[in-house]
Amino acid sequence: MNQRQVADGAPRVVVIEDDQGVRDSLVSLLRSMKFNVSAFSSTAEFSSKGHLASVGCMILDVRLPGQSGVE
Repeated sequence: MNQRQVADGAPRVVVIEDDQGVRDSLVSLLRSMKFNVSAFSSTAEFSSKGHLASVGCMILDVRLPGQSGVE
């Protein structure tokens, strides 16, 4: 699903997961529910490319390389 198919005003959900298969599955599921989703493989990648102010919800892996989802 591309961004044009996401409902206008849908909450932005950020997925931070290092396992690509899990990340892709979560993104696919959330987009099928019309959420606006951004995905990152690490907290460092989110920090360099993401925008916390636009996030409605974050789904984080607890065990990530570097900084964990809990941190």
